[in-house]
Amino acid sequence: MSKLDELKKRERDLLYQLEDNGKEKYRTKELIETFEGYDRASHRYQNYLWEAAYQSRYAGQLEETLLQRNQLKNQILEKLSYRLDDLKKEKFRLEGDLDAVYYERRKELEREEEKRHGH
Repeated sequence: MSKLDELKKRERDLLYQLEDNGKEKYRTKELIETFEGYDRASHRYQNYLWEAAYQSRYAGQLEETLLQRNQLKNQILEKLSYRLDDLKKEKFRLEGDLDAVYYERRKELEREEEKRHGH
């Protein structure tokens, strides 16, 4: 396999990786939106429960459960946000690698052109 063929293959691989990255970013954003919608609805029910149990003997237990729920919710959203950040970093790295391949291909084409014209 020639150097030029290897570069074309590397370019194709990077383009597929960029496409996969974009799809993963889209799925992650969709997941965040879905989760936030669930959280809004859940918060509404949480308030109804709190109002119903406020003066009951279960108020302390309910409060503890709601605090745990909120901590878990925050952990999930934080992980999803970190995942988005990682995907953005990966996209920039892939774009940089792709630029390097384009540059190397251009240099290789120039070398082949010089060989053909006997320079």
